[in-house]
Amino acid sequence: MMRIEPMKRNVLRFPMPKAPLAAALALTLVACASTPNEAPQDGRRVLGVIGHHDDPVRVEAPAEVARGTDFQVAVVTHGGGCVREGDTEVEVDGLRAVVSPYDIDVSGPGVFCTLELRMFRHTATLRFDRPGTATIVFRGRRAPEGDVITIERTVRVR
Repeated sequence: MMRIEPMKRNVLRFPMPKAPLAAALALTLVACASTPNEAPQDGRRVLGVIGHHDDPVRVEAPAEVARGTDFQVAVVTHGGGCVREGDTEVEVDGLRAVVSPYDIDVSGPGVFCTLELRMFRHTATLRFDRPGTATIVFRGRRAPEGDVITIERTVRVR
């Protein structure tokens, strides 16, 4: 009968260079700690993206309101990792209102942005002082083109 010997393993061990590894780790930590979403300034105020690719534009307005009474409307804007919600401008002239949502874009050289889709619900308070059919115009941009677009809704003021 033949005897089979177990195979011997040869394990090669290499010395781990501790100083260069520690230096590389320290540089990586410093680089990561000094960036991502910190902008040198507060960012740029930009007209919000309300038409995002093929997604439907999301606006909210009541069908009917009482004359001289405050009511709320809303529009949703879209942004990426370097965009945060800004303010909403409202202009009312008679039975016409224009609602323009703004966001803050902090992207730029040396700023790293996360790859995410953020949605911001901008609200505005409106009031129409005379009866009739009022028009609310929601003004924003379309992505990725950047064109300015408007969406209109009508409201019966009684």
